[in-house]
Amino acid sequence: MPNNTVPFTCKQCGSKQFKLAAEPNSYNDFLGAVCDRCGRRVTDDDIKSAAVQVVEQKISEILKGTRG
Repeated sequence: MPNNTVPFTCKQCGSKQFKLAAEPNSYNDFLGAVCDRCGRRVTDDDIKSAAVQVVEQKISEILKGTRG
């Protein structure tokens, strides 16, 4: 069973704890969330950057699997 958990990290302090209005179901649910540690608000650019990182990681995993 694949792991569908997607981590989200504060760009300023690295914390993974955020104050959200509701349980997150997608990256867009983090827009405007506030970091519990430093108080930084999540921006649209933060969400786009995190999504690109996930895609790059998945592509790397797929390519490693085809070389084995």
